[in-house]
Amino acid sequence: MSRWDTHISPYLQEIERWAKRGLNNEKISEQLGIGYSTFRKNIKDHPELRAVLTRGRQESKRIVQKALRENDTPMNSGRGISSKGALAIGQGLHTRPDQQGTHRTAFERNKKRIYATQDVCGICGKSVDKKLRHPHPMPPCLDHIILIAGGGPPSAIENLQLAHWSCNRQKSDKMSIDMETVSKSEVMSNRILPQSINWSDYKSKD
Repeated sequence: MSRWDTHISPYLQEIERWAKRGLNNEKISEQLGIGYSTFRKNIKDHPELRAVLTRGRQESKRIVQKALRENDTPMNSGRGISSKGALAIGQGLHTRPDQQGTHRTAFERNKKRIYATQDVCGICGKSVDKKLRHPHPMPPCLDHIILIAGGGPPSAIENLQLAHWSCNRQKSDKMSIDMETVSKSEVMSNRILPQSINWSDYKSKD
């Protein structure tokens, strides 16, 4: 099977999200685990890939334009943000705080500790095979127990747990929707997750 079939086509939705977040083609190819030249060839060969990249970047541009419009008010007259500043806002809206500054160092350090000491997905409760890699849907990743957008600390080890990539993705999608209906004073945590196991019936094997 080709790279298109195994590494790109199943992840078109993710690719659109990455483009929306401001990732360039080189960074997207890294996320997919393929070479940059391979990704460029597939962009040329597959119009559906070009389409999702275009949609994602148009949405990123819309966010930038919105930031400029909202800042262009009488109250902000004379101290508006520049186009360059708006671009940074557009690209930064979806940049993970745990990948910036001192948080990144702490996050990477705690990631190594958790990978060395944990073996079970904190979301579904099943074993995590740490040898799996993308594009397999179940490779290991770190999950923020309390969502950063819900007030969780970005890099504190107490707020991090081992998880399957697909479980983390489902949790993120579910909580992003629920965040719109929950007041800002409420803490978002694993309690509202769609569970893959009925914990009320769970019995220890011990």
